[in-house]
Amino acid sequence: MSADPIDLATLADAKLWLGITNNQSDPLLQQLLTAASDWIQTQLSRNIKVTTYTDEFYDGPGKNWMPLRNWPIVSISAIKIRSGSSVTTYSASGTDFEFSEDTIYFLGGNKAFPQGRGNVKVTYVAGYAVVPPALARATVDLMSTIYRGKDFIGYQSKSLAGETVSFSFTKIPSSVDRIIIQLQRVI
Repeated sequence: MSADPIDLATLADAKLWLGITNNQSDPLLQQLLTAASDWIQTQLSRNIKVTTYTDEFYDGPGKNWMPLRNWPIVSISAIKIRSGSSVTTYSASGTDFEFSEDTIYFLGGNKAFPQGRGNVKVTYVAGYAVVPPALARATVDLMSTIYRGKDFIGYQSKSLAGETVSFSFTKIPSSVDRIIIQLQRVI
């Protein structure tokens, strides 16, 4: 099984962390790595890797700035604003707007994104060219927790030679929680 484009960490990093040197578990580890990557991006409600978004609809906020769903913004190629039956298109080569990590700003005092539902379309590129190391680490932590717990699914505790071990798999590792909180957008 090969790496999935959504993977936020590598199989090699996961095997290093788990101390696995053979290839026997590679298909399972790859499947868990992809599942962990998908789960994290679902929690973040966005793609992490560089992606092109074409004609993504937004509700105009009635202000000269508008946050985009996906970030960090790498480039913006077009903004289309519908007002009544007319559409105005602003291209990347113009001097009408600029952007920060996550927000588009109209330049000039009299321009704004008119208030409305679905009246703004943006074509842009956003995401990280290289997955932030803390996020890759959190992905491996989540995948490792699932992998190490696979033999104890359904158990709450296990006794052997008079010693009892209790298991708890109800919580996401704190390293994963912390990075998700850091990378989530709160609007």
